[in-house]
Amino acid sequence: MFTLASQAIAALDSRRNRLRLYAFITFVFFVLAWIAVLVRAVAMDREVNVIISDGRYYYVYLPSLVVDGDLDFSNQIREHWETEWNPALLLDRTERGLVRNQYPVGLALTLFPSFLAAHAATKALAFGGGAPLAPDGYSLLYQLAATATVMALGLASMAMIDSLVVRRFHVSPRAAAAAIVAYWIGTPFAYYFFREPLMVHVVSAFWVASVLSVGLAMTDGVRWWHPVALTLAISMAVVCRPSNVFIAPFLVYVAVELRRRRLLADVIRFLPLATLGLVPLFLQLLTWRLLSGHWLNYGYRVSFHWSKPMLLQTLVSPRHGLFVWSPLLVLAAGGAAWATFRRGEIRGEIRDGLWLSLLLSGAILWYVNSAWEIWWFGDAFGARAFLELSFLFILGLALCFDHVRTSAYRLRRLVTGWALASIVYNLTLMALYIAEVISRDGPLF
Repeated sequence: MFTLASQAIAALDSRRNRLRLYAFITFVFFVLAWIAVLVRAVAMDREVNVIISDGRYYYVYLPSLVVDGDLDFSNQIREHWETEWNPALLLDRTERGLVRNQYPVGLALTLFPSFLAAHAATKALAFGGGAPLAPDGYSLLYQLAATATVMALGLASMAMIDSLVVRRFHVSPRAAAAAIVAYWIGTPFAYYFFREPLMVHVVSAFWVASVLSVGLAMTDGVRWWHPVALTLAISMAVVCRPSNVFIAPFLVYVAVELRRRRLLADVIRFLPLATLGLVPLFLQLLTWRLLSGHWLNYGYRVSFHWSKPMLLQTLVSPRHGLFVWSPLLVLAAGGAAWATFRRGEIRGEIRDGLWLSLLLSGAILWYVNSAWEIWWFGDAFGARAFLELSFLFILGLALCFDHVRTSAYRLRRLVTGWALASIVYNLTLMALYIAEVISRDGPLF
């Protein structure tokens, strides 16, 4: 058995084998997601429905526009909000008399191709049939397509982060795989990956990872599709969550590198094509215009306390504090701190600005999340507003694991024990949260 385990670990040196591992995890989560949905439907006598919580608002653009041909969400709210249906939901109207939707269109745009495919398949199979195949945007094929798409994008995120960690920061492939797997099942990413996939975070993290992947690829040589892909990834990240502008320091790094390597001329040559990547931003503006009559109508009715950010609370508060709900990330922070001050092999990346740009990006998101009026982010499972920093957390974990694998036995045992205990802790919290045993909006203890 020890020999088999050693062979399995050694196999992770191959990128293909690591991708197979990530694909297997995705498949397992997909199966678990639908088991959870079916168990909930049977045990609580509810509809089979993966479109829950805030995900309903991110998603509703699709059935309203494609199925009904409008942006009036009234019938979707009445028919598909389940037990949370309340007539008061229809009272908050825009200047044009339509139900207000404060959530941006990024998730809907991302799911649009798979939604169209599910819609066509449902209409072909339904023959005017019953609820399981009703062409209403919510029946079984739509939900399967949406879940599969989100999870496929989550898998793609992990593949891109794996490349960043191994190729750019020269971390051992085994440490990178360990970091990705630990983060995947040991943090709130797991919950939003399989239990609330239509909450925007997994898709949003994919677009942020795409910005990193394409931006770094450009610094090695600009191809015709790079500028449009980068512009598209940035636009989609912003229309998923406007706070994704936190990635700006990384974009400054890319610009500086392009200039240093004399690649700006190639970028300028393809700029007219890159404007195609701005289409998601235009569609967001158009949506605001159609809903409210105004081109700019950001609907979030909360305020930011920029001069009094709750910086400490977002990290250590029992009310969804990052390290309280995800103690695994203590190791990520330790790995990042050690790499910044002590790791000789990574100092080249620090000098050329990549590492510093990633740290600054993370600091900006921390500040923005801490300045928000609802800094604990409501009925969240853990610090969900930090999931867009998945790349930085995984990098920190990988650096930590890579360091301790050649360290003293006691340190290796301590880090391994902490990681395993954190994973068990996270899975336990998930079970208690789903069962509504612990508070969703209040402190953990």
